[in-house]
Amino acid sequence: MIRGLMGGVVLNRVAGPAARAIARRTGLPAPAVSRALQVALPAALAVITRKAAARKARGK
Repeated sequence: MIRGLMGGVVLNRVAGPAARAIARRTGLPAPAVSRALQVALPAALAVITRKAAARKARGK
């Protein structure tokens, strides 16, 4: 998970509106969706960053 105050603020700014929209469309509780996004977003960013670094190293 993202550590630090600034990371938490940025994560909440992104995850908050997305969680509300997902909760509205799916009927799931907003706090549960928010927690899931707070776990999933950093993991997804890490995967994307690794793939981009590998692609850059290959020269593409």
